[in-house]
Amino acid sequence: CQDWAEHLAANGFETRIVETDNLNEIKQEYDVPRDMASCHTALIGDLVIEGHVPAQDIKRLLQTENDIRLLAVPGMPSGGPGMDMPGAPKQPFKVFAVSKSDKVMVFKRYEDY
Repeated sequence: CQDWAEHLAANGFETRIVETDNLNEIKQEYDVPRDMASCHTALIGDLVIEGHVPAQDIKRLLQTENDIRLLAVPGMPSGGPGMDMPGAPKQPFKVFAVSKSDKVMVFKRYEDY
């Protein structure tokens, strides 16, 4: 997840990594749906970022008025930010948004990148 934090920092986000042995408790505290879970959970104010969400999607969300409480990339798809090691295949993936009323929608699709 250090590579994802570096991706965020390279895109203007201040990052601080807090390691824990109780990641499931963090996910429960911030109401991350089980099917949206990934390897790390990040916070930007009241916004929860789950997994390897691209910085441009976070920026886009922060620039709009909305009721989204969580952006998530479930699992750890190869090729996404922080998972884009040299020679790694680029798997298609989706960034999901979850509203304050728990409505789930696709925020962005990455298929041909």
